[in-house]
Amino acid sequence: MPRLTLDLIQRSEQGLNPCKDRQLSLRGNKIEVIENMGASQDAFTAIDLSDNGIIKLGGVPKLARLKTLLVANNCIKRIDEEFGKEIPNLNSIVLTNNKLSTLADLNPLGKVKSLERLSLLGNPITKLPHYRKYVIYALRNTKLRVLDFIHIKDADRESALKFFGGEGGTERIKEFAPPRISAEEAEKEKLDTLDSSAVERIKQAIVNATTLAEVTRLEKVLKDGKISAEALEELLKPQDEKDKRESVSPDREKSKSRSRSPSRSRSVSPDSPKAKSKGASSPASKASKSKSPSKSPKRAASDKSSSSEKAKSPKSKKSKSKSPSPKSAKKRSRSRSKSVDSDISVRRGKSKTPSPKRKKKTIVSSSDEDSG
Repeated sequence: MPRLTLDLIQRSEQGLNPCKDRQLSLRGNKIEVIENMGASQDAFTAIDLSDNGIIKLGGVPKLARLKTLLVANNCIKRIDEEFGKEIPNLNSIVLTNNKLSTLADLNPLGKVKSLERLSLLGNPITKLPHYRKYVIYALRNTKLRVLDFIHIKDADRESALKFFGGEGGTERIKEFAPPRISAEEAEKEKLDTLDSSAVERIKQAIVNATTLAEVTRLEKVLKDGKISAEALEELLKPQDEKDKRESVSPDREKSKSRSRSPSRSRSVSPDSPKAKSKGASSPASKASKSKSPSKSPKRAASDKSSSSEKAKSPKSKKSKSKSPSPKSAKKRSRSRSKSVDSDISVRRGKSKTPSPKRKKKTIVSSSDEDSG
């Protein structure tokens, strides 16, 4: 909700209006409450608060220089009772297009004795009967000369005084301009007045009261002088009965909550439809289980082997994951190179020296030749 702050007042437009009054323009800021107007330092003769969201006309501090107040196009429903006391030179108020609905709401304006011009066009009260007469009568102690941009004549003043100030005037005021009643006052009007017998009963109850709270409650009823019959009977009941009621009520609530909450372990009777459906479905389920084909021996063996491989696989992964140290790797590489060199030398030696079998054959062959 935008607020009427010192910063907003300082940033707002300031200047002379067509009537050559020094004016502060605060229109169109969506303000809902009139506040902090003392920040203007009483430097303006006119203040424009039009086109906002003001609900109640009030909260204006002492502004001796203020003469014109523009509050058109707002949502004003009520006028503060103390409005106008701190503005002694206010002579023009524009309340056009607001939401004033009862004629009694205009009574606080009768305290603004310097008021000369007033505009209430566009408010619901303008459609009420005898609206103009009542405004003239309610503001008879002011200097009002123009109402809704129309001059007030002496004949208008005389007729307003005769209608609301003559014989039967008070009845007409109650009929056409009833006072605004708060919610508390409306409830009090609905209550019954205390009879002498009810007063005596309440006094006897005060004498028999055991606690300070009871005494204060009963004394308050006596002071107000109004209470309904049912409330009176409830008030005069002894404290023992009230305590019993208060103790019984939580037990009842607990029992109700237990009855409403479903029990977890519910025993199903054999005759119930759920039990029958379960019994009917059990043989079919057994038959389906018996009909299910058994696993072949080959398939079982393959499953066992796969499970054993899976069981072994983590160990092999762990053994592979172990990386050899750099020293052992060098030793292994050296041993491998030595074995390779020995194999090469052996192969070369075999290729140079003849086999022993071939030597024997050659020897035999030479002896035969000598003999022949």
